[in-house]
Amino acid sequence: MRRPRVGRLLAIAFVLATAAATTVTAVRTADAWSQAEAPQRAVRDFLQASLDGDVEAALALVTDPDQNRSLLVPEALDADWEIDGLSLIEPVRSLGPGSNAESATVRATVRGPEDTVLSADFALVGGGGDWKVLDPFGRVRASRALVPYFEVNGHRLELSEFDDEALVLPVLPGLYTFFSEEISVLEPAHGPLLLLGDQAVEIGSQTQGAYGGTAPFEPAFKLRDDIEEPVQEHVEAYLEDCAARAGVEWPPECPFGLAASSLDERVAYSVLGTVTYADAAWTVAEHPEAVLTAPAPRFDQGPLRLTFRSEGSLETVVHVVSTHGWDYYGMPETVEYDPPAEYVFSCPLWILDLQVQITGDGGFAIAPVPEPPEDEWSIHTADPGTKCW
Repeated sequence: MRRPRVGRLLAIAFVLATAAATTVTAVRTADAWSQAEAPQRAVRDFLQASLDGDVEAALALVTDPDQNRSLLVPEALDADWEIDGLSLIEPVRSLGPGSNAESATVRATVRGPEDTVLSADFALVGGGGDWKVLDPFGRVRASRALVPYFEVNGHRLELSEFDDEALVLPVLPGLYTFFSEEISVLEPAHGPLLLLGDQAVEIGSQTQGAYGGTAPFEPAFKLRDDIEEPVQEHVEAYLEDCAARAGVEWPPECPFGLAASSLDERVAYSVLGTVTYADAAWTVAEHPEAVLTAPAPRFDQGPLRLTFRSEGSLETVVHVVSTHGWDYYGMPETVEYDPPAEYVFSCPLWILDLQVQITGDGGFAIAPVPEPPEDEWSIHTADPGTKCW
């Protein structure tokens, strides 16, 4: 009569043991799921803070928040994108024996306008519920070689405030339109970009590529289609201004014309002696035809240089007050001219080292190239001794 009772007790014990084992397994599974979910939650919170324009909340979730914050401001962000998905691609693992620190890698996918999709991997370090994203920034290069300011999403950064010719600046994930404000001779060579970590894709394209590390993204430019006439007008005004201000010596910012030594040589050839000038006047008889070269693909490959399809010409009127030569017998002789004697020359206008400079208001001006390459002849005009007449 006792055997059935024993059987019932054994059955109850078996059920209780099975339930306990199931509970332990469920707890372990929940812990593992929670452990895997924590890094994804950290990345999601970082992306959401970036999307909301909450820069401080986003920086609180990264390992090194002490970045240059020039573009880490709400004004530089565009919220026209969304978080599309997150997945743990490297499981949580310890950083070493006896260490409480752990690492993980999460792949994030975001979606921008025109159904543009972009994915990037984010490394995380931490443990428990405290995870930080390791260097999740994109990076862009801002250079004043072409444009003296940097503009993104309508937010403008004055590059004159920095000592460096080019800056590499961190940016949060998001949609970025570079130089949306019109520039007189240039326009962006690409449309808006979706940036995520070290990945970028142009809106409307499905081809993404890495630009991070040693090669930060740099906005590229191309020449506008309607610049030929205004560039020619600016060049002509620049040449006219230089000629109007020139005398026996030329203004140093005008890289053409004849120096005083050249005048000495040409006038002395006519009077067989040295001369003393009253003045010299210049006019542009014929303007050269200017052509603006396309911007270089890299910021450090030179300015917007001007070339010329045709050679212009200058007319030079020189007034001489005296000549110092020799008479028929070879004796020194000085001849005074009252009024001063007038000599007129025509000289070719051959220009090598002019450039177009973008001004702070988006316009442009003509200026000399400060340091022409050593292999170029930086003389201001053709040889005055043989080409002026």
